[in-house]
Amino acid sequence: MGDQIQKTYQTDGRGTFTLKLERSDIRLDTHDQSCVHVALSHQGDCDGDLEEDLLVSESQSDNDINMEVRLKKDIKHRLENMVKPWRLICQIHLPAAYQIDLNTSAGNIIVSDLEGPITCITAGGNIKTGAIAKSVSVKTSGGNLVVAEAGAAV
Repeated sequence: MGDQIQKTYQTDGRGTFTLKLERSDIRLDTHDQSCVHVALSHQGDCDGDLEEDLLVSESQSDNDINMEVRLKKDIKHRLENMVKPWRLICQIHLPAAYQIDLNTSAGNIIVSDLEGPITCITAGGNIKTGAIAKSVSVKTSGGNLVVAEAGAAV
């Protein structure tokens, strides 16, 4: 069974990373490499293979990366009947010069120091960012917002 899905995108170190997820926590950290690395895993018990339970669509145009991860219908049904909570976890490593647009239907978003600009939206969860050199747009329908520092409009 596949407990993790990993994707690596080669870039020149600048671009836009757009990610839309269902029922997922997102953790974004920077690294000194020019690539973007995404790792999807899960927390909690759920019979099945992660690769078979998710619909992953992705595209890359030059240095701009778009990724969407959705739960397949059969896993949604299994999750409704579970006693222990199940959550998708998305770990991202990318260059600090990237612009990001992150959206999750339910989960927390944590972003380390980044040049930005950034947009982070969660329908239910907390958002916490480090120092962002450019503009920051954060929105949650139910949770806390913490922006350590922004170099432009929040």
